[in-house]
Amino acid sequence: MTVTNQNQLVLNIDNKTRIFSSEQVKNALKDVYVKDIGSDYDIDKKGTQRGTQLLKVYLAIPYTRMEESSYTQATEATMLIINQYGHNVFSPITHSHPIAKLGVKGTWDYWQHIDYQFIDWCDEVWVLIPEQGIGKLFDSEGVKAEIQYAKTHNKIIKYISVENEEIKLH
Repeated sequence: MTVTNQNQLVLNIDNKTRIFSSEQVKNALKDVYVKDIGSDYDIDKKGTQRGTQLLKVYLAIPYTRMEESSYTQATEATMLIINQYGHNVFSPITHSHPIAKLGVKGTWDYWQHIDYQFIDWCDEVWVLIPEQGIGKLFDSEGVKAEIQYAKTHNKIIKYISVENEEIKLH
């Protein structure tokens, strides 16, 4: 394969040479990728995002006094967000709970510095309403602080729940 200039692609396959214009290449690629109108992401025919940037989501959920349940719910929601939307998800509970079980302990004062860096990284903060009810969000020092930090840093905040193995936006 040789590119002679920006307007031509030359392929030599089995000693047969074919020359394609840039327009022919673009038309051929339309069958492989479909552009998602209004976004910076390419979506292949299976609906999977391709390219350099995925939407980065920080997933918040209450943790204290519901650690195992929180881990299970956050991990399921992370999987569903990846499968349903193709987003890049950071779930501090999914990523940190196994580490905490091995001995890294800490209060919100310890974890907030780590979590805030990931909120800085993300495009959006999604707050998972746990199966224990929305009241748990109001009782969670960490979730309230994450929401306030996200608001202060102009992050989009969405509230979600998992219903029948699907993400529901509220």
